[in-house]
Amino acid sequence: MHLFSDYSLWWCLPILAFSAWLTWMYYRRQSWLLALATNIQWLIRALRFLSLSTLLILLLGIVVEALYFREEKPLIISLIDQSESLQNYKDSKTIPAKLAAYQAALANELGADHELIRLPFGSKSTNMEHAFTELVERYYNRNVGAVVLVSDGNYNQGAHPSYAADKLALTPIYGLAVGDTIPKKDQLIKDVLANEICFLKNEFLIEVAIEAFRMPKQRTTLALYQDGKRIASQPLQHSAQKQSFQTLQFQCTASKVGLQSFTLKLEDLPGEYSIQNNTRTIYIEVIDARSNILLVSAAPHPDISALAQTLKGNENYHVECAKVGAIQSAIQKQQLVIWQDPGLKWDAQLYQTLKKAKVPVWFLLGTQTDNSVANQLDCGLKFQLRPQTEEVQATLNSNFILFQLQEDWTQGLAYLPPLIRRFGEVKAAASTQLLLQQRIGQIDKKEALLSVTNDDQWRRACLLGEGLWQWRLSDFQKHQQHDLVDGFLSKLVSFLLVKDQGAGLRIDLPKRFTTDDDFVAHAAFYNAALEPITSPVIRWTLLHESGQRKTGEFAVKGNAYEVNQGQLKAGRYTWTAQTTVNGKTYKKSSQFVVEAIALEKLESAARHQTLAELARPSGGRVFQLSDYPALIKALKRRNDIATVQYEEHRFEDLSDFLSLFLVLFMLLSLEWFLRRYYGTY
Repeated sequence: MHLFSDYSLWWCLPILAFSAWLTWMYYRRQSWLLALATNIQWLIRALRFLSLSTLLILLLGIVVEALYFREEKPLIISLIDQSESLQNYKDSKTIPAKLAAYQAALANELGADHELIRLPFGSKSTNMEHAFTELVERYYNRNVGAVVLVSDGNYNQGAHPSYAADKLALTPIYGLAVGDTIPKKDQLIKDVLANEICFLKNEFLIEVAIEAFRMPKQRTTLALYQDGKRIASQPLQHSAQKQSFQTLQFQCTASKVGLQSFTLKLEDLPGEYSIQNNTRTIYIEVIDARSNILLVSAAPHPDISALAQTLKGNENYHVECAKVGAIQSAIQKQQLVIWQDPGLKWDAQLYQTLKKAKVPVWFLLGTQTDNSVANQLDCGLKFQLRPQTEEVQATLNSNFILFQLQEDWTQGLAYLPPLIRRFGEVKAAASTQLLLQQRIGQIDKKEALLSVTNDDQWRRACLLGEGLWQWRLSDFQKHQQHDLVDGFLSKLVSFLLVKDQGAGLRIDLPKRFTTDDDFVAHAAFYNAALEPITSPVIRWTLLHESGQRKTGEFAVKGNAYEVNQGQLKAGRYTWTAQTTVNGKTYKKSSQFVVEAIALEKLESAARHQTLAELARPSGGRVFQLSDYPALIKALKRRNDIATVQYEEHRFEDLSDFLSLFLVLFMLLSLEWFLRRYYGTY
């Protein structure tokens, strides 16, 4: 224990002398005290001296440094795989008993000197990487002595667990292996690759990976069914090796709109370990609603080329480029028009058509657009432009609320090159939202660089400058990709494409669930003032493809509605939501799919190599589950799995010690009692 103070501790000597002098001065003429016995006189004087000196010493602000020692037992963490793949082996029924025996023996042998922790993971799928990541996060900076992984080594989600296990520095990982590593005689559909969404009348590819064990040169057939009807098939022959792998492809055409089911089925062969993994069903949503985007300019421009490259990467967009005066597509059929430098060959008729049809438009004001054109655009800005040009950089307006941008966009703006714009002042109307503002050198201006307007149900954006192509180039030079700039441009385009829904019923429901997910749907109803209300009763209907029907009502939750039906069986569903307000019926309907998770059925053999790849680099070993006593002996022999003693330094103000105040209180109280007892105050 050490003492510290803002003042020298040598001040204690004058304080003690001063306290003694005050005590002597106070009691020197007390006749009642002189009449008492000598020992009582000295006791009363000592009490006064001690209480005074204690109070004065506390005024020095003394801090006490105390040293404490804390011991932490080593942690033995058992990561126990509980996935369904552990049921695929001959000895699967004995696993629970062996596991219970291991845990009992571990508690008996190591429980006294170690802290034992059990962490289960896995169910209908196995993600070892997530299990190790959770372990690292939960027990960071703890005395983790060893990790014991009880598993068959199979994982079907996430990356290899060694990447997460590497963060357990100096911690040995042991394995208790479960299951048989000899593959069963079996064939299976290992994986199916296909786009989740395609467009009507477009062709799409279904790629199927077939794996077989111990079926040399046997022939079978892979058939493809659409909504129960066989539409294609391909013969295949397994190789002469013990394990074979091959990929087949089906070229299909999207002929119907909606969620379409495609079932792939391998013809069963004699002696297969399992035929459940011979069938896989996938669902592909066929849509007929691509957004038409027209890029307009008076001459070729690199900004138009950059935007075209960004937008054509999105399969939900149909992008065309056209010159002013040579537009062949009907403007009314466009969902968005991006007009580069409208002042160059100004087309008043095109502008009036866009305004009348309320087609969303994004104006890119280059150096050729002057006051006479810029002030006709009705984009919520007033311009006073001059022929000169200047370079301006962009800063994000923190008050922009129309949509959310990427978290790294604010930092990314700092290194993007400046845009070139016409010199002059720009004033924004009150209804105009500024997404980006101008920065010249180190000065942040409040003037608009990129504005968004959404009045009279007509969405417009206006960028005051050119050089977007340099933004994409700079982004690629820094990150070797265009994700930052393309993400920002896509966000803005998505906002301009969305039409205001206005009053009425709205439903929020994902298109895909799994059999492990709870079916949760949200709804809202907006009145004419676009205020959410909960007085209408919204009824819903769920119809499974087998004909099974469920009905009910949405429950009110805050200013909206919600329904939770728990887990649903696999298949395709049609849902409908309906309500009536003021005699008018509002109805929404669509489809979604619930996909069965059968990943654990794809494994017929254990993969103990995974356990070995985790154990070897960390200094651990792999044992069979039945050989758990050898594992426990190995843990007991390790000298590095030991109790750790931590040294802690604590600093406390002396005046914060309650015991000191109790002593001071007792000194003053005892002195007061003695004075009263002997007849004075």
